Amino acid sequence: MIFSEIDALLVANELTAAFGGLFVSDVMGEGDELAVSFGSKSIYIKARPPGARVHGIWREPSLPRHPWRRFLGGARFLGAEARQGERIIDLRFEKKDPLGKREELLLVAELTGRYGNAILVDENGSVVDALIRVRPGQSRARVVLPGQTYLPPPPKEKNAFALSGQELLGYLERYAPHLAQELEISGDTLRSYIERALSSPSPRLYISGDEPLFPAPLEHHVDAEALEFPYYSEALDAFFRLSSGPEPPSPSEDPLAKRRRTLERRLAEEEEKAGKFYAMGQAIMANLHRISPGASELVAGDLTIPLDPKLSPGQNAERYFERYKRAKRGADKLRKLLLDAAPKPSVSEEPEPEPPGLPYLEFKSPSGFTVLVGKSARSNYLITFEIAKPRDLFFHAKDSPGAHVILRTEGRVVPEEDIAFAARLALEHSRARTGIKGLISYTEKRYVVRPKGAKPGAVVLLRERVIGVRL
Repeated sequence: MIFSEIDALLVANELTAAFGGLFVSDVMGEGDELAVSFGSKSIYIKARPPGARVHGIWREPSLPRHPWRRFLGGARFLGAEARQGERIIDLRFEKKDPLGKREELLLVAELTGRYGNAILVDENGSVVDALIRVRPGQSRARVVLPGQTYLPPPPKEKNAFALSGQELLGYLERYAPHLAQELEISGDTLRSYIERALSSPSPRLYISGDEPLFPAPLEHHVDAEALEFPYYSEALDAFFRLSSGPEPPSPSEDPLAKRRRTLERRLAEEEEKAGKFYAMGQAIMANLHRISPGASELVAGDLTIPLDPKLSPGQNAERYFERYKRAKRGADKLRKLLLDAAPKPSVSEEPEPEPPGLPYLEFKSPSGFTVLVGKSARSNYLITFEIAKPRDLFFHAKDSPGAHVILRTEGRVVPEEDIAFAARLALEHSRARTGIKGLISYTEKRYVVRPKGAKPGAVVLLRERVIGVRL
């Protein structure tokens, strides 16, 4: 799949609605990538293949600060517009000069294949700068250098908006096969499909097994699991990030480290989304008596919850609970992908005989939480994978053989003193106990996985926090 002119139209409309009026807080980028940030969210541009695209992201970009911060820092985003039939989006900004005069800047994202670019243009039509500068002799079409008059790239020979019938379907089968299939199955027209996507979007990412199939702004007739997203941009972001190939190995880094970081960020986002949908559903159920027929939103504490006026309060709640279940399934899929990209087991267990008596040790923390400590590799497996619940806390001496320690949370918030208590037990029951202090990794049990074919006590932590403790 490529980012098409149809995607450009949908994303431009979405960026205007989601980012319009916000002020630029930072600009980051490297190579053909650029992220214009507005606090916790950004407009992300990847100008050239593979994965050329423009969309919003609701995560921190993994990019260094870019020199364009001096041009765009503090500017107000006015909106985005896609050029008809082109994979080009104009992003408009307004900024005050040192004398207080307002001036407009145009950031042109040109997704034109191997010659793609992102070009900053002033209100007089002159190039301020370009992500990839094009000097005389490098291109027969145009020069792209600061001070030069901006010239658009040559237009596409064909585009989806200028075609119809079988010619359109043939075009879509090449560039957006999932859309071609949907139009054939539904009997919908491209115009009608886009109108619905603009007026009543329901973005989703379709997945088969562990593989992402395609993102879509609407529900498609396809036999695959769909992960729902609030924005089409997020579905695009998830698709391209999960579709990225393995990183080239480097001497200083595990070749799968970058993919793991990507999956970890996506997993955190999916879990946050699941929690949000669940909280919205619960809030509706707790406020049924306050919701009038035909209401379009519910304000409950810090939550402002959009409601479908056509549905009853109970149906609205059920809708959010269904979104929660889908987000939870999406998180499970991402955990499997993260496991596949996990490093070799970080915990090395020594073979040892099973001690007599109970298969594990049991303690009480200062606040009364039950804490279990493994006595052997089999015992570690027992308390971690058969006894512990997903939200219980797992502790282990970092980078050292030792016992698994499980703190049974019973759904309660665990105070710091109880975390420190369990961490000291993990240090005491490890090889690292020879010193008076050490580092302990801990995480919720749901992030603890056992690699295929590993010994009973060997595990990998998909996410972890590290604390220092003293005996």
